Amino acid sequence: MSAATAARGFPGDDDYEEGTDYPAGADTTDYGEADELLGATIPSASFPEKGTTVEGIITHVGTASVRNPEGEVQRWDDGRIKRQVVLTLDTDERDNTDDDGRRRLFVKGGMVRPFREAIGKAKVSGPRVGGHVVVTYYDDGERTSRAKTPPKLYSIGYTPPVG
Repeated sequence: MSAATAARGFPGDDDYEEGTDYPAGADTTDYGEADELLGATIPSASFPEKGTTVEGIITHVGTASVRNPEGEVQRWDDGRIKRQVVLTLDTDERDNTDDDGRRRLFVKGGMVRPFREAIGKAKVSGPRVGGHVVVTYYDDGERTSRAKTPPKLYSIGYTPPVG
């Protein structure tokens, strides 16, 4: 029996390597789709203005296709589907009395590089359940296309789970 290996990189990237870091006999069923259809909707983390910070403990790590505002799946020039990491965070944010504080953080675009840097500083191969994430929208970047708004710039901190 070979030793388990951790996943390396981000799904969808050329250098991504899937890991085998699940314990033998572990339930690796992805209940995400069923939970999404039957469970409560988890709001997205939002960064409406400079200085906005979202922080929390990761309760789920997944991936999804990147979609445009019309809901269409986005593709790279070579036809591959663009992917993003989707983290569910347990935060202290509450919008109303029914809000449990969970937020979905979509790691894509301008958030990927600073997230990779945070993962590198933590000396781990990727985000894990139990890890602590702090994301701050601190400034706007240079507009590089005909986009209506410039890209947001983020600083990200990551502390891996203990144990």
